[in-house]
Amino acid sequence: MRLDKFIANNSSYSRTEVKRLIKNKTVCVDKKITTDAGFTVTSQNTIRIDGEIIEAIKPLYIMLNKPTGYVCANKDNIHSPVVDLITEQHALQSDQTPPKYRAQSLQIAGRLDVDTTGLVLLTDNGDWNHRVTSPKKACFKRYRVNLEKPLDDTAIKLLCEGVMLHGEKAATLPATVELISNTEVLLSIQEGRFHQVKRMFVKVGNCVVKLHREAIGTIELDTNLKPGQWRHLTNEEIEAIN
Repeated sequence: MRLDKFIANNSSYSRTEVKRLIKNKTVCVDKKITTDAGFTVTSQNTIRIDGEIIEAIKPLYIMLNKPTGYVCANKDNIHSPVVDLITEQHALQSDQTPPKYRAQSLQIAGRLDVDTTGLVLLTDNGDWNHRVTSPKKACFKRYRVNLEKPLDDTAIKLLCEGVMLHGEKAATLPATVELISNTEVLLSIQEGRFHQVKRMFVKVGNCVVKLHREAIGTIELDTNLKPGQWRHLTNEEIEAIN
């Protein structure tokens, strides 16, 4: 990895600040001053800035119970972004809160609409995020859906087989539908198209009035998490996404 990228990824310094530090000869690799921002470093190297060691930070993996009114983004001009909830006061029990600069850089693995609630996963591990979100990985997401009208057998059959959404070139992949009541279902899908769940039900002549995500793959939303609360994923949960 490039020296400047390593420092920026593992500290609060921006890439511009890192380049300035390197240029000013304050950065050492294995006790030798380095002025090459593109110098390749590995886990075997020791990097210091003004004598302080910069250690590789372990990736963050966070589960959040998203409330309504928050947008799945790092910044937004209208709604509050979900990363604003990754603070000490919103942590479940005594979970260690990451510093603000790390929380602001988290990637959202599986976005939800502003009015949709439930499980959101956040990480700064790009490969892990890709395994969650890539359609090729077929990672199912389960939603609890409350509907405006009763859902009949014909609509269920269409949803399970796949429907052609407006403006799309291919039908949705087969879904699974579990009927809780005539107006409440558990829907599992393996894609993440724009407003997909809502559009699927519009296609079969219905309307979503409430949408809540309960699971991503085998990771279930912790029932101890109140809306707006978060916690770190367990090792078992992290490894379940493969």
